[in-house]
Amino acid sequence: MTDSAEAKALRERIAQATAQNRQRLDELEQRNAQLRRQIAAAAAGTPMRIGVQNNTTYGTSFSRNYDIADDQPILAVAGLAGTGPALLAKSASGIGVSASGVRLVPAATDGPPATGRHEVGEVWCDAGRELYLCSAAGTPGTWRRMGVSASAARWGGSPGVLYLLNKPFRLFDSRTTKAGRLDPRKGSVEIVFEGATYPDGSPGLPAHLGGILANLTVTGTVGAGFVTSAVQYNDLPAPSYINWFATGQTLANTTLLPAINGSYFYASAPTHLIIDVIGFTY
Repeated sequence: MTDSAEAKALRERIAQATAQNRQRLDELEQRNAQLRRQIAAAAAGTPMRIGVQNNTTYGTSFSRNYDIADDQPILAVAGLAGTGPALLAKSASGIGVSASGVRLVPAATDGPPATGRHEVGEVWCDAGRELYLCSAAGTPGTWRRMGVSASAARWGGSPGVLYLLNKPFRLFDSRTTKAGRLDPRKGSVEIVFEGATYPDGSPGLPAHLGGILANLTVTGTVGAGFVTSAVQYNDLPAPSYINWFATGQTLANTTLLPAINGSYFYASAPTHLIIDVIGFTY
């Protein structure tokens, strides 16, 4: 009886352990099958979540042959709906990413971002293929144009270089405008530089200027006075760019004017103003 009871108990323990092992094997097989479906058998564009099951709100998905326009990357990383970056790479060596080539996808609009929070070090490519660097964090942050890009490719060269036009052209002549003379009683006049063309319509000035080299002429002056210019209206009056000393004078001065899209011009006394563009900088 004793031997029979011990044998029975042993058989029960063996059967229990066998059942537990079989259950564990079934769970492992199910997990392996799930991983195989997610990685090995993923169709083009099908999200693959590696390691853990990400939620659908802030999860990150890895896709094989993800369809991005005409591209066919081997691996794409997409943030599903989070507010942070889709990919964050850090290393104790200080090198987060090493690549043989990096391409920025152009934005849909010109200029740096106008909305959202941005951090120092972000680089932005606008619709015109101009590159911008975020130099101060904020909403939308402070951005600096990094240099000459596609919209100015035909000019060649580097930022800070002065480009002289083959043929100067007249950008502004108050004698032909409805407003007439510049007059302090009328306030300042905003003159747009960006995209200015020659009389025949051919390109004269590119976008995103740093400044223009121009010949300023005053004529039909009244009394003594000066003309000044500033990119921002609130910066007026700025340093004088041309002066006159009596009524009825015609004087000219060649100077480098600050510019982005254009500038505001202000005369301390009534005068006509003529601007002839000679060159520009980025």
